[in-house]
Formats: sequence, C-alpha cells, structure tokens
Amino acid sequence: MLSFEVRRYEREGRCILCNSHWEITKCVNWSDELGSFQIPLMSLHVCGTCYNDLLKKFVESLKRAPYQDSEFFTEVLTGLGVSVEPDLVIELWRDAVKAMFKGTPIAMSIEKLERYEACESIAEFKCPSLPELSKLLTEKKLRAGVPENRLLFVGMADAAKYRWCPLQSFLSNAGMELLYFTSYLVDKVAYSIYFNQLQEFPQDLNKFLDIGEELKFSDVEKILKDIGLAQTVENKIQKLLIKHVKHGSITQVKRDHKSAGEVDELLYAEPYPTIRWNFKFKDFIVVGFPDGITEEFVYEFKSTRKESYIKNVLPVAQAQADLYGYFFKRRKKRVQVRVRETGKIETWESNVDTKEAEHVLNGLARVVEGEILLPSENERKWKCKVCEFKDECRRRVRRGPELFHFL
Repeated sequence: MLSFEVRRYEREGRCILCNSHWEITKCVNWSDELGSFQIPLMSLHVCGTCYNDLLKKFVESLKRAPYQDSEFFTEVLTGLGVSVEPDLVIELWRDAVKAMFKGTPIAMSIEKLERYEACESIAEFKCPSLPELSKLLTEKKLRAGVPENRLLFVGMADAAKYRWCPLQSFLSNAGMELLYFTSYLVDKVAYSIYFNQLQEFPQDLNKFLDIGEELKFSDVEKILKDIGLAQTVENKIQKLLIKHVKHGSITQVKRDHKSAGEVDELLYAEPYPTIRWNFKFKDFIVVGFPDGITEEFVYEFKSTRKESYIKNVLPVAQAQADLYGYFFKRRKKRVQVRVRETGKIETWESNVDTKEAEHVLNGLARVVEGEILLPSENERKWKCKVCEFKDECRRRVRRGPELFHFL
C-alpha cells in the first residue's frame, strides 16, 4: 500500500539569517511494499528558530492586509529583509494561510497543491533510468504499432515550430522524444498517486506502461481545479519576490543561469494555473504544458529582442496556443509577446483555430513520412543560418547541397 506525507526537518547546514549551522529541509516521506523512502524537496536556508520567528511576523502582517495584496508582500519583504529567498516566503505564506484561513478555498487549494507536488516528486523518483526509458519507449511503440525509428511522442511547443520550418519541427521533436515520453510516464504515475489509484509500483518494467491507463482528461481537469487558486496566487507572489531578490542571493544566481526568454516569462508572464498532459492524435501522442489555462482560454507568452522580430515569433506562438486550445478544450486563446528592447508587451485574443492545430500536426506527420517541407528559398537564406539543425538538414535532404547552397 503506497502512502506518503510532506514534512520538514532541521538538519546541518547554514541559516542565512543567524548563521547557525542548521537549516530546514522539506521532504516527502513515502512507503510501499519495498520499504520507506525520503525525497528532499528543497532547503529553506533558515533554522527552525528563525523560521518560527518569521512565521509570527508573517501572520501579523497577514492580519493587516489581504493575502493577494501586492502591498502586503512589499510590507513583508521590508520586515523580513530582501535577502530572504522566494521559496522560503512561499512556505511561510502557505503555513500562515493554512493556519489563519483553515477550511477556506485558498487553504484547501494549498493543501491540494502540496499533495500534487509530493505526487510529482515520487513519480520522478521512481522514474526508470535512461536505458530503461529507452527500452520502454521501444515497447510503447511496439504496442502502438509504430516502427521503432518512427516519431511517436511530440511536444506541442516543438510541433508549433512547423510554422517556422516543418523540418526544424520534426528534428526538434525527434531530439526531444525521450523527454516527452518521460513526461508522459511521470504524469500518469503522479496523477494515479494523486487519486489513490496506484497502490504499488510494478516489478516488471513493461508494466510501468499500464500505470494511469484509466485516467481521463476529466481527471486532469479535476487536478487543475484543485490546485488552480493556489497556483495563481503563488505565481503572483513569485513575480513580486523575484523583482526584490538581493544581488548575489541563491535566487539571483539561479536566475542568471536562465535564458532571456525564461527570465522574461518568470517576471512578466501573466499568472495563471496550468498542468501538463498528453493526447492521442492519429499516430502521435502529443504532450502539452501551456503557460496558463483558465476556464475560458489558454495562454501563451513569448519574448523577442526587437519589435521587428514579432512577425517571426507570432505565427509560432499562435499555432502553439491553437494546439493547447485544441487539446485542452478551450475555445479562446490569449497570446502575449514582450519586446525586450522597449519593455512593451503586445497582446492578441481570439478564438482557437482548430483547423490550424490539425494542419500543423498533419503537416508534421507528412514530414515524418519522408516528405520534404521547407520554407521558401528567400526564407531559408536567413532562417537556416541561425538554425541549430542546418548541418543535419543538409545530410538528411537528398537535394541538400542544392537546397542549402547558401550555407
């Protein structure tokens, strides 16, 4: 029988506030028929005494301002010091809200979000090794009646690149297929644990493929509804906190290692709940993880360096949103592109184009079957020069020397 709980422990380390040699680590304790296990989730970088002192201040601040009020978090940051890490502030916020608003929708959503996170961590912990995943992918293709060397798992983000270059979309998906398959497997395991449908992990490797077969899209919607309120509020908090990070802090170092696009999304994308799931489309299993999902629309955020580049980014962003809307069953899409040079954010709202979603995937299927679909020669002259797959294209395409003579 599989069971688990989330707990915090004080262990040897260093408190960033009092410099003591102790810090709190958040863990998932879980057990099954094979024994008991502990998965560290994060270090809060403070000792137990400092955490309790901070929690008292947090609760006092929470009494004076609504929990979603940005002024409240400015006050908290002033009181706690901007050196405090966002992960720590989120933990304090969760504890304070659960204590003060017990039984309310926000408190229950936090509890369900913590359960969801624990299930994800167990699923990732039990995920087979890379060699085993490769064997499982081959077995999955055998069950699906797909040749071992044919693309089965694709990502919606990479599929949308069809609007930039069909061959790039194919090659990008081919390079990411094992990762998309891993996401597919982890999600089925995690959501099965969430709904208490998984009582033990199979000893036979191939039986991992049977986990979560009974899950439906309505179950995914149920999880999204459970965790959505807490996710949305915490996204808002994270953005406020990231803007206050102290130079040289742990969070600043993490942020410095992200791409410009990732940092833009972290700071400027609108805060909506989201969830990852997979869908069958003809001979593909399509994996999607939108930037946001509401009851009415899907949300996609992109960034680009110059305003003149929007025309290149937008078709892919729109196609990506169409794919999200098509599979996650939302009628509308909201797409935003931030221009880093000016700081301006452009917004487009429209109905999801289901024909476009099908066109992209059907076109990708044609490339998988061997058809060579490329941008025009004028487009290739500049697109190919910045493409990571340009050498592979020349090798793959029979008329490569002729089609890519400008490289």
